[in-house]
Formats: sequence, C-alpha cells, structure tokens
Amino acid sequence: MPARIVMSLRPEPLDSDPGAVAGAATPDATAAAALDRLGRLACRVLRVPVAGVVLGEAGREPLILEDARDHPRVRDDEAAVAYAGVPLIASDGRVLGSFRAVDHRPRSWSAADVATLTELAGAAVTLVELRRDRGRLAARLAEYEAVARDAQQERIDAGERLQRGLLPSRPTTGGHGQVFTFYRPGARTMLLGGDFFDVVDGDGALHFIIADVAGHGPEAAASAVALRAAWVALQQHPVTPLIMLRHLNAIILREARDDTMFITALAGSYDSTARTLELASAGHPLPMLLAGGATRELALVPGPPLGLFADSDWERCEIELSAGSAMLAYTDGLVEGRAAPEAVERLGTERILGMASRAAVDGDLPRALYDVAAAANGGPLEDDVAIIVLRPA
Repeated sequence: MPARIVMSLRPEPLDSDPGAVAGAATPDATAAAALDRLGRLACRVLRVPVAGVVLGEAGREPLILEDARDHPRVRDDEAAVAYAGVPLIASDGRVLGSFRAVDHRPRSWSAADVATLTELAGAAVTLVELRRDRGRLAARLAEYEAVARDAQQERIDAGERLQRGLLPSRPTTGGHGQVFTFYRPGARTMLLGGDFFDVVDGDGALHFIIADVAGHGPEAAASAVALRAAWVALQQHPVTPLIMLRHLNAIILREARDDTMFITALAGSYDSTARTLELASAGHPLPMLLAGGATRELALVPGPPLGLFADSDWERCEIELSAGSAMLAYTDGLVEGRAAPEAVERLGTERILGMASRAAVDGDLPRALYDVAAAANGGPLEDDVAIIVLRPA
C-alpha cells in the first residue's frame, strides 16, 4: 500500500488542550515540505500508511496504543487503529504538537519504534523553531532597516541644511558682469564637501571667492560655512583680494581647532568700468582666461594656503577682462577625475584647457565642463567640484 501523509497545520492550538502552545505559528511552504519529508521517512521506517506532524493538539507524554478505536483522543479517526504519537517539545518547554504514526490494523509498537518517532519529533521541532526564529529575525531586521532609513534621512536633511550654507543665496549676476556657477559634492562624500564659492555685486565692482577646505564630510563643510560667513561679513566694507586673504588667514588661525586644516582660496574683484580683474591666490589652482576661442592659465603666483602660517603673504595679479573674454576658476576636484574609466592617469589641467576652449562661454559652460569630466571619469567625480565663470556684462 503506498504511503499516505496527513499533516494538520493549525495556526492556533485547540482551546481544549491545556498543554498546547498559545500562538504557535504555522510553518511556511518550505518548512511544510521539510516536515512532509520527515513524515514519508517515518512511513518507510515504521512501515505504516500514515505519519506526520500535527501542530497545536497534544499532551506532554507519548501516547502509544496497539488498538486506539476506543481511546477518547483517537476514536473519531476511523482510519486510526494502531496509534503512536510523541509530543513536539520546544526548547523553552512548550508543546508545539505531536509527531504521529497510524496503522489501519492493531499492532504492537516496539521501543525502537518509539525511539524513531522521538528522533523524528526532535527534527521536526528544530525545523519549526528555525522557521519561527527566521520570521522573528526578518521582522527585527525590518525594524532595524526602518530605523536606519530614518537616521539616514535625518542625516541627509541635516546635510542639506549645512550644504545650503556653502552656496550663496543671492543672485550671482549683476550690472558689473555676468557670473555662471556650478557646485557638486564628491561621490565619495555623497552630500557634504568642503568646496564653496560666493559672489557679491556692489561698491562699483564684482567681488568673488572660490575655496576648498582640506578634507570631506561634516567637519570640512562646517569650516567652509564658517569661512564663507566671514567672507560675507568682510564684504560690508569691501577690500582688495590681497587684503581679503590676509583677513581670512588671521580668522582661520585664531579659530581653527585642527592644526592640520588648511584652505586653498582664490579671491577676485572685477571693476567693470576699468575692465580690470584683480586676483590673489592662496595655493589655489590657477584660473583660466578664455578669449578668442583659446584658453590659457593666468600668470598668477599662488602663495601658501590659508591657515598654515601667521606671516603668510600673497601676490596680486591684475589683468584686462575685455568684452568677449571670460575667467574660469575651479576647485581641483574637476581636474583630479580619471582620464578614462578605471585609468590611473588623471584628467589634468591640459585636458580641461582644451575642453574649455571648445565650449561656448555661457550659463551652460560650468555644467558642461563637469559633465565632460564625469563622462571621462566613468561616473560622478569623487572629489567636490565648484566652478565660477565670470565675463563682462
């Protein structure tokens, strides 16, 4: 006679069974299949037509009956003549159900038969508890993931608020010239960087600064926000770019909490009446002059970065910025991208010069330069990037 497996999987125990487990969970399809295999194994080993697991209805002791037809717990099952069942006892002592074997005729159950059922019952308990624990773990992981998502969103929100402090809230164009800007935090910082810029149009000139705080993340961003705030405050009584760098250096040296922090900066002032551009650089990448379809680096001698020495000084450079020309300033993240995906070679200044020479000097130039550099890099640039393009009105 072929084996027939009967499994009764109840999500809740019978109220009439005081030994049943309150809230016993129903195994999922994977666990049910594994328990079904245990039932088939019991049928083969014990040579019975029916064997399997029943959850939620069992006493705490084995029930072994040669003829169960008159037993109150089995007599309602017409197919059960001989009956052997051992309880499924969980690791915490609760009874989950029973592992049963049924024969259609009276038979004696040997001690080996009962031992086999006991071993199979232990395996069934392990399966049930593993699936139960897996479900609890999945629920707990889902809770942790929700908390992590909330924390990440809070970090992003805080980062966005801090990041807004790096960018000017005022328009960057005015009557003394046109200014086009671009800012993108590096891919490795994801949100916060130490690059910033600002532009003020007033007092007969267009004043600007572009800077890069050494480092990444919240500390660098906070230092950048503080430095930009100091620059804005100093603009209440505009000074030359050279004097501006001296003031900022003194502020950084007085306020810095990290002796290793330094900042590269390029300060400039454009006089639209005289069409002259005055610049001073504290260790910053050289700005570029775009004129007549050609691009060249300006002959500007950069002094030391800000925040290193109290007696630092810098040189000023003055050039004519005539109609049709433009000045391009950037932070080094633009040129430090890879020349090709997975390449060791960096993009470098020469390639940026060529890219700028071929591009039109308009509002799209800063973004176009970044996009070309990112395409060569094979994705977003790792370092922060700030770009300013200034041209006469």
